[in-house]
Amino acid sequence: MRRSEREIKDYKLLENLLKQGEVIHLALADAPYPYLVTVNYGYEDDALYFHCASEGRKIDLLRKNPKVFFQLILKNELVKAETACRWTTKFTSVCGEAEAVILESHAEKRKALRIIMSHYGMPDAEFTENMTRTVLTVKLNLVSLSGKSNAE
Repeated sequence: MRRSEREIKDYKLLENLLKQGEVIHLALADAPYPYLVTVNYGYEDDALYFHCASEGRKIDLLRKNPKVFFQLILKNELVKAETACRWTTKFTSVCGEAEAVILESHAEKRKALRIIMSHYGMPDAEFTENMTRTVLTVKLNLVSLSGKSNAE
């Protein structure tokens, strides 16, 4: 990282930031261009979880290549200045690499959905087999995690 004074190295702090975010931007491999999609998520035990429809471009790409990159941006503020080269952005971000696993069983899906709903403030949500039958849930096992902040 070029601006090492902005790097967030404390893993616990990075985890705390993941717990604060609202959406992640998920980059998937495709040709001739990568595919980027924004998803709601939950975080627990070195993994991110999200849900989606059981078919579509995102799932097709994950089945071909489960390696993904994600980004979370917090505290984004544009700071204007008198000259163009003095403009900056105050921000905090977390990025990482992960490997996607599509969860198949009702128990796995229910756990993932509870993690997601807990992330947004509803930890006691219940999900029946009928509810999980039509939804697809994905676990992103973290491979690497990095952060950067210019929030001061």
